[in-house]
Amino acid sequence: WPSLRERDFGDWRGRPYDSLPQDPLHQRAAPPGGEALDDFEHRCRLAWIELLALRAQLDGLLVVVSHGLTIRALLETLPRSVSAAVWAQRLGNTAVSTVQAMAPHALLDYNCTRHLGPDLTEHRSSLSGG
Repeated sequence: WPSLRERDFGDWRGRPYDSLPQDPLHQRAAPPGGEALDDFEHRCRLAWIELLALRAQLDGLLVVVSHGLTIRALLETLPRSVSAAVWAQRLGNTAVSTVQAMAPHALLDYNCTRHLGPDLTEHRSSLSGG
C-alpha cells in the first residue's frame, strides 16, 4: 500500500547513517531527492483515514504492518492517552502496537516486544522507529 511506505530519504537512502551530513530522522526539510517531513506526515494522516475506512468495512481485526517512522506517524494521530515518557520510547523492530477499533481509537498497547522472548532482543544502537 503506497501510503504506508517509509519516508523517502532520496539520495541518502542506503548510505551509512554516520556518513550523512545531518540526522535525517529529525530533519524537517527534504533530503536531496527525498520527502520533507511535513509531506510525509500528511501522507500518513491520509493513510490513517484510508485505514479507518477499510476497518469500517471489516467484521474482524485489521492488522497493519509497516515501517517504524510510518507507524509512529500513524500513532501520533491518536489522542494522547499514555504518558509522555512511554510515548518518547523508540519503537523496536517488530514491535506491536494495538489501537482500539472504534473512536476515539485509544492506544491500547505500545511498542510491545513480548513475542520476541528474552533471547531475541535488538541492539540498543540499532536504527528503528525514530
